[in-house]
Amino acid sequence: MATWLALPSTIPQFCARYVDDAIGFWHGAQDINVAAWISIVIVPVLGLNIFAFAIYAEAEFIFSSVKVVTIVGLLVLALIIDAGGVSGQHRLGFQYWSNPGAMKAYTAGGDTGRFLGLWSILANADFSYGGVEMVAVAAGEAEDPRRNIPKAVRRVSWRILFFYVLGSLATGVLLPHNDEHLISVRENDVLGAAQSLWVIAISRAGISALPSIINAVILTSASSSANALLYTGSLSLYALRRTDRHFDSCSSARRPNLTTISTLFTWVSITIAYIRFYHACKAQGIDRNTLPFKSPLQPYLGYAATIFFSLIILINGFESIAEGFGYQAFITDYIGIPIYFGLYLFWRIVKCTGFHKSSDADLYTGKAALDAIVWPKRKPRNLVERSWFWIA
Repeated sequence: MATWLALPSTIPQFCARYVDDAIGFWHGAQDINVAAWISIVIVPVLGLNIFAFAIYAEAEFIFSSVKVVTIVGLLVLALIIDAGGVSGQHRLGFQYWSNPGAMKAYTAGGDTGRFLGLWSILANADFSYGGVEMVAVAAGEAEDPRRNIPKAVRRVSWRILFFYVLGSLATGVLLPHNDEHLISVRENDVLGAAQSLWVIAISRAGISALPSIINAVILTSASSSANALLYTGSLSLYALRRTDRHFDSCSSARRPNLTTISTLFTWVSITIAYIRFYHACKAQGIDRNTLPFKSPLQPYLGYAATIFFSLIILINGFESIAEGFGYQAFITDYIGIPIYFGLYLFWRIVKCTGFHKSSDADLYTGKAALDAIVWPKRKPRNLVERSWFWIA
């Protein structure tokens, strides 16, 4: 969708164009005091978002480079620790997968308990993947989006496979699930970097300096996350301005106020918008083979993703029920559902909106201007540039 029509903050506008205007409206809608760290982060983040997109992009590039170098270093370190390369440490191999076991049973025994354990962490895993939609959100301000958006999507897929999957494997072989420190952190609700599996695993290996380095990297990652979310929030409000003039409060630099986004509801909105986009293209005679980028197994993959994300929303409060019902945790886990549908119904009733027919969905407004832009092709002049173009 973003390569077909790159718009500022694409997600709310795609929801409004292909599904219902009301969905587009909703989508936008320890020793040192923590206030000190927040102040340290918030000042540069606000500064970066006040200025142009290019400065934001450069900052994100620096933040990302720090994270990439760190995770690569951690993966190498994990291999060294696991192979017994740290003085005074024996070879670990996959011994923790046998004793105490690779998966911890949860609320039940045997295979049922292990399945429930896997199911219970899906909502938490969603937090780690939040932000992948940034590729589409920034499409309207990206250079040559029809070339760079597909490239970025493919890079994101490989980075998830490399960093997330290998990172999970590494911490899984370095740290048993019955580790006393790990259990203590969970039972005492310890906050901050002390929860990090990497910090705990490195501390177990007797390496004293690295946990502090990891803490510093976590601080930069938090800064990057704040930077990205403030940027997407600003663009979301800007998109709301374009769908309804009640939100027409924006600076000359197109940087409005802050908004928050629930990741899972965002993804559900994206998949629903894509399904409607797919059927709109089909109804209006647009061949998918002519699109700048197309994903495989559609629309079935879109339906599967919608169902999967919806299930995670429904089991988001699994722990608040399974470990003894707690009304405070239950409300916290599920308050997003009535807010989502409440805002959706409010806007639908007030504005008398309805679902767009596939034959009437707006696929072309703004497309001619995008088609008229001719982006120069960058050709690498040497091996260094060729490698850099492949990475970035």
